[in-house]
Formats: sequence, C-alpha cells, structure tokens
Amino acid sequence: MALKMSQTTIANLPEEMMIKIFELLPPQDLKSVMLVCKEWEEMGEDPTLWTWARVTVKSREDFHKLEISRFQLVQELKIGDNCDVYEDCQWTEEDWIELFELMVNLPGLNMLNSLHCFRAHRSNLSCVDTGLVLNVFKRLKKVVMYQQLSHEQSHQLFSSMAQNKCSLEIIQIWGDSTTKVSPGLFASAVSNVEEVLLGNWEISHEQMEALFVALTKEGSSLKKLGLSSCNTDDIEPALMGEVVNKLEEFEVANTWVKSDQILEILLKIVNGESKLN
Repeated sequence: MALKMSQTTIANLPEEMMIKIFELLPPQDLKSVMLVCKEWEEMGEDPTLWTWARVTVKSREDFHKLEISRFQLVQELKIGDNCDVYEDCQWTEEDWIELFELMVNLPGLNMLNSLHCFRAHRSNLSCVDTGLVLNVFKRLKKVVMYQQLSHEQSHQLFSSMAQNKCSLEIIQIWGDSTTKVSPGLFASAVSNVEEVLLGNWEISHEQMEALFVALTKEGSSLKKLGLSSCNTDDIEPALMGEVVNKLEEFEVANTWVKSDQILEILLKIVNGESKLN
C-alpha cells in the first residue's frame, strides 16, 4: 500500500516556529522578510527579534521610538548625540523626566550611550525623581558619571552598589558626583564593580585610601582599575603594592605614582605574587 505524503509550505508553519526562524536571520535580512507580506511584517514586530537594536534618541521628537512594539526589549539607547560636549545641554528638565519615565518601561535596557549629553556643562538629572533614576541605573551594565547626578542620587546609587543590588560591571567616575559620598560607602560600592575608572582630582584622599584598604579584603569584585588625574601620593607603598597586584589590570594617566610605590608593585611581581596580566 502506497503512503500518501502531504505537502507543507512555510506558510503552514505556526507563528512560534516562524519567529524562531526569524531569530536566525541577520538584521538586514530580518528587515527584508518583513516586506514580504502583512503577516510576516506583524510577526517580525516581535520584540524578542529586536533586542540587538540600538535606538538613537536625539531629542524629545524621538521619544515615540521607545513606544514602538518592536523596541520594548531593546538593550541599548544612544541619547543626545547631537549635543556639543563643550556647550550647555539642549535638553530641558521636562525632557529628562519624560525620558526616564519611558525608560522605566523598557525591562531589557542595560546600556545608555550618553557621552555627549552627560559631558555637557549643565546637563544633570537632579530634576528627575531619585527613584526613577535608580530604577534605570541599577539595571545598567555600565555607568559613566560626570556631574549629572545629584548628591542624593549618587548616595542612593552607591548604596545599591555596596549592597549588590545593581547589575553594574563597569563604572567611570568623573566630575564631582561623588564628593559627598562617605569614604566607607565609596569603597564598598566601587570594590563591588569589576571594572573602574576614576578620573577626578575631587576624589578625596580618605575615599581613595578607604578603597585601597577595601581591596585588600576577600570578596572584592574589582579586576580592572584605572586612575586618571587622581591623587595617590598618600597611599602607603606597601598598600599600593598589595592592591595593584591583586588586580588583573592597572592603568594610570596624569596620576603621580611615587618611586617607593612603584618599587613595592615591582617587588610583588618579581616574587611571583601578582595577578596582573
């Protein structure tokens, strides 16, 4: 008895399987298949297919992008790339407040590319409710701090970092956002991040010393430390040598490291007591 074979075309596949197929497509091909027919266009709007996309928000005229269905699981936003880092930020307080209200509703967001806006001389987020700021910042993998956070927002963020309530893997600290953070909290927070760049003379001796002491203890997550325009003169040479050699990477720029501190670092390396790459 001959078996009768039925034919199945791609049009007969269930939507779940079609979306799985679409997931295998590179971005340009995904955009192309959405032009095939209305049904494929609708399936192609599934947010799980667009997590790779980086959405650019130059001004409030772009806010509507954050409500498009395909971008509801987007992971990265590029903010204000039309701002001049040497001039005042063009964004108003109302712009920042509305933006954060929109970002709170993007559960996959973990990267803000906002270099130009946050380096602008008068850009700051003190106008935004601290709870909103923390809700967004605690989900980020990388934070670049200039003067954009208020002292209260900085304190709350560092408290969350110290309590391991953040997803932060990389933090860069510039400007004076941390000047009122206590040395103990500063050290506890920064030592819980894998990669840190400190680029500010405003970081006090007490904060720097507390950080180095914290890094001698077990449980520190810090692997890479960069110092730019920092004051390390008063760090004890033995403490400097011990901490630097617990790290995988250590870089300095525009930072004076004294000869006896360098000697202690080198002695650890020569004695095979270093983790430096």
